[in-house]
Amino acid sequence: MSKLISELQEGERVVGQFLLVNATKGVNNLGNAYYNLELKDCSGSISGKKWDVLPIDESVLVNGNVISVEGETLKYKDNL
Repeated sequence: MSKLISELQEGERVVGQFLLVNATKGVNNLGNAYYNLELKDCSGSISGKKWDVLPIDESVLVNGNVISVEGETLKYKDNL
């Protein structure tokens, strides 16, 4: 069973489904595309990044979609 966002701690592996509240495409200093994501469940929200952008991502990463997420929590500027 996956954890709620409010239960996540640094360094944990995350596998679950979350509401995609906001997805913004960006480009890093090397010219590679990435996405800034805001994910939400009934307990709160969390920011995330998708670094390895695939052609299909543009049709999947649409605000309001429920998406499957697999990754790891890391702290950045004191936030998960």
